[in-house]
Amino acid sequence: MLTVALMSAVTSYSQKERNKPLQVVVNDVRYTQKEQDTSLGSVLGGIAQAVATGRDYQSVTRHADYKDAVLNAVVSGMTKTHRVRVVDGINSTDGLTQEHDVMMDVIISNISTTSHSQAETIKDKKVTKTYYKGMIDATLHVKDVAAGEILYSPTFRVAGTEYEKHTSTEEALSSALTILRVKVRNYFNKKYPLYAKIIEGATAKKDKQKEVYIDLGSESGSYKDLHFAVYIIKTVGGKEAREQIGKLKVTEVQGEDVSLCKVQSGGKDIKAAMDAGKNVVVVTTD
Repeated sequence: MLTVALMSAVTSYSQKERNKPLQVVVNDVRYTQKEQDTSLGSVLGGIAQAVATGRDYQSVTRHADYKDAVLNAVVSGMTKTHRVRVVDGINSTDGLTQEHDVMMDVIISNISTTSHSQAETIKDKKVTKTYYKGMIDATLHVKDVAAGEILYSPTFRVAGTEYEKHTSTEEALSSALTILRVKVRNYFNKKYPLYAKIIEGATAKKDKQKEVYIDLGSESGSYKDLHFAVYIIKTVGGKEAREQIGKLKVTEVQGEDVSLCKVQSGGKDIKAAMDAGKNVVVVTTD
């Protein structure tokens, strides 16, 4: 697999510079969900859908009071990433002086629960149970501090494909908030991964590399079981490109700027690239 990409952050900058934390300040939080539609047409439409699916009709319930909980889930997800740091203080740009610092507006367009009732047999008795599903939609407008221009706007949507077995709205929304945190964390870890280089081989067996050392340690957030994709850097049409040749997993953090990694795949290609003196770099995949 060959991917053309700008890899200057990997090949040109120091380890500390290329893994520089991104400071983010929450600038604005808005809840834009419309009021629940209780018109006769809406109710009749819901009843028709219930008849078609064989379920009892129950309307969607809005939860504007969970606005702060949604914001906290977003912030919590970002603080659990490798490189994103949320600056304390809403509506404050104090301390935002770095080149890549940004502001963020959080637009929440949906916090709701739906429910359905179904007949179940428990100890030979038929009972009716009601289950709930939590749904959240939130868009993050990430903006350049100096220019105020939007850099990117990811939307996170939490909604199961089927009703979950939550027995209360609180339980359903708690589950949705947990999923939102994970989605936010995964998005920003992918957008701002950690970069490192293979600096030395550790153990090898015949023509396969079994372990390697990378120049990423505790100072930059390395930890046991952190996963990496391994790339060789080449030039394609005058541009730097990377080709994935394997995968690594940290087995031991041995210092501020060194970790020992197990080669999970591509041991033969990794050893060949190292023996040939090629530029071998690694990028987090967690």
